[in-house]
Amino acid sequence: MENVKILAVEDDLIIAESLRMMLSNLNYEVIGVARSYKEGINFLETTEPDLVLLDIVLSDEKSGIDLARTIRAEYDLPFIFTTSHAGKEIVDMAKHTKPNGYLVKPFEQDDLYTAVEVALFNYMTLRKLRVQEKNQQQNIIDEEAPVFTKITPSEETDLTEKYQKSALTGDQKLLLKKQVLQLFDDKNPYLRHDYRITDLAVDLNTNKGYLSQMINEEFSLNFYNFINQYRIEEAKDLLLNNNYYSIQGIAENSGFKSISSFNTAFKKTTGMSPSVFRKNLPENE
Repeated sequence: MENVKILAVEDDLIIAESLRMMLSNLNYEVIGVARSYKEGINFLETTEPDLVLLDIVLSDEKSGIDLARTIRAEYDLPFIFTTSHAGKEIVDMAKHTKPNGYLVKPFEQDDLYTAVEVALFNYMTLRKLRVQEKNQQQNIIDEEAPVFTKITPSEETDLTEKYQKSALTGDQKLLLKKQVLQLFDDKNPYLRHDYRITDLAVDLNTNKGYLSQMINEEFSLNFYNFINQYRIEEAKDLLLNNNYYSIQGIAENSGFKSISSFNTAFKKTTGMSPSVFRKNLPENE
């Protein structure tokens, strides 16, 4: 593969330089060499690697396995462990992070090339399969829709025409709005990642068309943008008050069905990723 950018995480200077030379000889671009968990995170937040080569034993308290867990939870990136540790205990811990490869030191340049190419190929293949599956579900509106996109004036005109013959009166619409807000405050249905407007209609014993009309006209949002407002606020609260939750845990406990949909929604709303938001909290400064 061409123009592949690789981040190496290796605390041994001699091995790091040897690794850099092998990667350069293979025409890969080395965008950085990190010696610790913290340096690795800094590179991940400021660069865009295609793959990470990850030593298990690093120069600080957190290991390469800790960094692998973070990559798996917060970044959609393939990674390969490069380590001199091949014991059962280490391998058992490493395999639970679902690495894309495992190279035991010392290894040759050809071994490195094979591991990188196979990891990238498998990763890209899986991504294509996910895209194909998503395209096959075009009839389902999912959480990847733009978040908090207000209805434009021209769309409002369209909505006025759309609901011109609706039997929903103004008083009924206000009552329905009150019922929806009360339900969301009391029952927190947005914490279910599969909660749909049809479920809301059942919960309130009403017509889903009336619900859609009310949300469109009263909030200038569609249903999924409306429900994601609550999920983002829940995520903010968890980020503020639960340091023991991983970003994956925050996503799951605030109602998002995937880490990617959570990251996309959160960044569109706040202008930053969940990990950066957490990092910028006062107690972390």
